[in-house]
Amino acid sequence: MTGLGDTLWATPAIKALKENEPGTKIFVLTHEVGEQILKNSPYIEKFIVWKKPFILHFFSLLSLRKTPFSKVFVFHISQRIALILLGFLQAKEIIGQEKINKGMDFLFTKLLSTKKVHEINRRLGQVGYFPKSSKLEFFLKEDERAKAKLFLLSLGIDLKKPLILIHPGSKDRYRCYPIEKLIKAAKEIQKNFSAQFYISGCNEEKDLIDPLYENILGSFISPSALSIREFAAVMENADLVITNDTGPMHLACSVDVFLIALFSPSDPAIKGPISKKGHILYGRRSCRKCYERKCLEPFCLYQIPVHDIVVKTTQILETSYESKSRHHLSQL
Repeated sequence: MTGLGDTLWATPAIKALKENEPGTKIFVLTHEVGEQILKNSPYIEKFIVWKKPFILHFFSLLSLRKTPFSKVFVFHISQRIALILLGFLQAKEIIGQEKINKGMDFLFTKLLSTKKVHEINRRLGQVGYFPKSSKLEFFLKEDERAKAKLFLLSLGIDLKKPLILIHPGSKDRYRCYPIEKLIKAAKEIQKNFSAQFYISGCNEEKDLIDPLYENILGSFISPSALSIREFAAVMENADLVITNDTGPMHLACSVDVFLIALFSPSDPAIKGPISKKGHILYGRRSCRKCYERKCLEPFCLYQIPVHDIVVKTTQILETSYESKSRHHLSQL
């Protein structure tokens, strides 16, 4: 019952629970977006989808009282009414994290103490099993991958050339790297590579998307909104994703593409991308206005030079594009 990144953070814990207790049947309570994120997971027995408006759909979920749950794990919940549902369940154990439950810690039978660990490890700590890999997972099917390739080709993108996906937005504008700097970085990158740029975002981010599209040669945008699954399949085709601290940053980790995360002001040790292909360029938090959501300028992100983005992109493309070229030649 939360956002894109928070939901993906749960995937290692869901897998770990199934591996540690193979006979366990896992039901997942989530909203319609969460179902799309977790769809096709081989570890989930059933989705319980909480539809909007949440308060009206609450009463239909009271039938869950008849289900004999042995354990309920609360990884993260944004809506208070979802916590109220816990009080109606007949679960033997309700496990969560202390002090993050909107004043409703009393509903839990077991609360873990707050520690400075990555959000992925916090969820793994609840299930009590830490696997060798804590990789985020997104389960795409081959037909989804095929449709994504056709979609990119329909835009005029050449899949044999380097493709960089830029996601310039975020829920909080103080997490958004300055657009004029992204434009400068893209132009510098194109001096060394015949790179194409796919600019992604939602309708509310047109003021970020349009300047990039208008000022970067060889850039593309979608003529209509993509679903999360369509977007994930498109992202999987990128040689590199450049993004702020936002849900698509974690989505890039889950589809195993190279990533440059322009990260601030959160602590990357707690909320940063976890991926062997992920690279963080970090602007250290310089004040507390962002915690109060009063910051209107991305002051912390100004600490990340355009030069660093260009250098890291060059290193990544020299690796990923050469590998892509060899793979293409082997298929000829």
